[in-house]
Amino acid sequence: DELDQTRILALDSSNRYTVTDKDGGKQHFLNGLLVKEEDASGNTLSMFDQMRMLPNAQKTANHDRSLFPARTIVRAATRGGAEVLHGTDYGYLAPGMAADLTLVSTEAAHMFPVYNPFSALAYAANAADVDTVFANGRMVVRHGELTTLDLAEIRAQLVEKMKPFMAAAEKYSDII
Repeated sequence: DELDQTRILALDSSNRYTVTDKDGGKQHFLNGLLVKEEDASGNTLSMFDQMRMLPNAQKTANHDRSLFPARTIVRAATRGGAEVLHGTDYGYLAPGMAADLTLVSTEAAHMFPVYNPFSALAYAANAADVDTVFANGRMVVRHGELTTLDLAEIRAQLVEKMKPFMAAAEKYSDII
């Protein structure tokens, strides 16, 4: 199992990933494990972006397109996180488990044709393709719309709270 190869994955504030081997502490950019933390994907908060970025960077750096097959990438992005956290009641779908479930639509043009569902998720899907989400058994997104929160109200509150930040950031508007 690929996840058995790694011991520690750390994400620092510069968005660099470091993996430490069990066999002597050799450092790797990524080794079959994908963890999403905060704004590591360029402030998009998108696991889909992470599933493309990290393996593609590793494939390019090593000049080896065979590294990280799509199935490995999807597994690392889903079950891998639970295994790193030593989850015993989450990380896979089974009766009584706390696993979440995300249904991704394949109707958009960029998702067609789907020859391999793992490749479609790892290389083509994006956040806009998420149709339905269950979190701990509770539906929180249906047909791409939040079911438990009022997005317009949240945005309005955020805009109000961000006014001081936006005013301070104005002097950097030419570079951000």
